Amino acid sequence: VITGKTALKKRKRKNSMNDNDKIYMEESRAVLIRGEARENVVQPLLRERQLVLYVNGREETSFSCTPERIEELILGYLLSEGEIESLDEVTGMEIGRVQAEVICRRNRPEKERARQPAIFKPEEVRRYISLFFERSFRHRKTHASHKAMLFTAGQDSRFLEADDVSRRSAVEKVIGLGLKERIVFEQSCLMFSGRVPADVVRKMKQVGIPLLIGRSYPTWEAVQEAKKSGLILCGNAREDSFVLYAGNL
Repeated sequence: VITGKTALKKRKRKNSMNDNDKIYMEESRAVLIRGEARENVVQPLLRERQLVLYVNGREETSFSCTPERIEELILGYLLSEGEIESLDEVTGMEIGRVQAEVICRRNRPEKERARQPAIFKPEEVRRYISLFFERSFRHRKTHASHKAMLFTAGQDSRFLEADDVSRRSAVEKVIGLGLKERIVFEQSCLMFSGRVPADVVRKMKQVGIPLLIGRSYPTWEAVQEAKKSGLILCGNAREDSFVLYAGNL
């Protein structure tokens, strides 16, 4: 179990960049002004990419995202918006600098029986939250990055993680990772940074994820959507507490 003190100590590390960071981050010179004093500083800033997505020849949507895990972002979007139900339905994908094209085919002769969702306990939720804070490395470096983590339930629990300048893109990236890893979404939980809007709740319903944890507060519409969908919704997550807004633990 990761304690709050452990996570706090990790946050005190210097925000130095390494070669892997340069994929999504650049250092920028700036001037820190505090009262009458001025100080030259170097700050790590996230890089941002604009991408237009075409599905079967039609313009579907556009993304403002961090330039990494673009394939996972597209797959997560398609799954969470109901465009596909499995990885096998994607027959082609080409990713360019400013646009991406995907070819999908519907292959749904018979709807699979829905799997029974996992049963979660409060101590599991606290463990997920603690690990989420421990692994928020990029946010501690830039103070501008959102994070999403997908946890599988049970004794053989594992996690997947994604970071992005956009919270929705972070969510879609980790869903795409789960799709590629053949995760059973009904036996998983997703936590992400930022407030919880209703459209993210609808994405969980579409994918089949039964438990959603938000770092911040949900909107009123998100809570109503969660109650209507039978989703367990937690928010205002801290290292020692969280608020249960919908469902039961």
